[in-house]
Amino acid sequence: GNLLKNATGYAAAYGTADITTSKMRAAIAQIVDEIRDEDIQCAVLKSRSPTCGVNQVYDGSFSGKLVSGSGILAQALKDAGYQTIDAEDLA
Repeated sequence: GNLLKNATGYAAAYGTADITTSKMRAAIAQIVDEIRDEDIQCAVLKSRSPTCGVNQVYDGSFSGKLVSGSGILAQALKDAGYQTIDAEDLA
């Protein structure tokens, strides 16, 4: 698959990168828009996920390599002002 790069991390993608990027960004924008008026204190997200990783994400090479940064949904939530918590930080 192709790699989609965000500001701080990477996400693995299947198919054509331009199409996948557009669909993923649209879905994430819709999620952020739909929760905007909800009383949400924080979002607990899956550790190391290319979409939801808060502190680290897999680099998309399928080698198990981690890079510092946030997944694309986690970053969008941070940018919208939501507190994000790595699920492993609750253990």
